[in-house]
Amino acid sequence: MSADPDNPKAAVLVVEDSPTESLALRNIIRHGGYEPVVTRNAEEALKALAGRRIKLIISDINMPGMKGYEMC
Repeated sequence: MSADPDNPKAAVLVVEDSPTESLALRNIIRHGGYEPVVTRNAEEALKALAGRRIKLIISDINMPGMKGYEMC
């Protein structure tokens, strides 16, 4: 999805290891007019933050590996 440079969509990062939950959040975010960036764990989320302007992060707390609190 390419954003219009004159009207870019704000990006929302979703960190969720459940495929069902991440799909539901992605749909809600798109419906709200934002660009979802979905990752499966904290490590992926930290990589996704590099070079991106994220307006909001929605994170699961209990994930394998690094927990949501540690990521924050």
